[in-house]
Formats: sequence, structure tokens, C-alpha cells
Amino acid sequence: MNTVLLQILNGLAIVATAVVFGTDVFFALVGKKAAAIVKNHP
Repeated sequence: MNTVLLQILNGLAIVATAVVFGTDVFFALVGKKAAAIVKNHP
């Protein structure tokens, strides 16, 4: 395979991993607190 194609695929894999990790971290820090506040709100 072409090395340029492999570099592009590697970059896409890194970006996809960062998006998933960022979403998990955001929910762990913000989402759970917000969900708990909404759940306890009358």
C-alpha cells in the first residue's frame, strides 16, 4: 500500500479515538452531574 494512504488512515484512527475518548470524559465529568440534577428536579 501507499505510505501516504497509511498515514491518512493512521491520522483518521487517532482522530476517531480522540473523539470517543473526549465524549467519555465529557460525560464522566459533566453529564453525570447534569443527569443527577435533572433527575432530582421536580
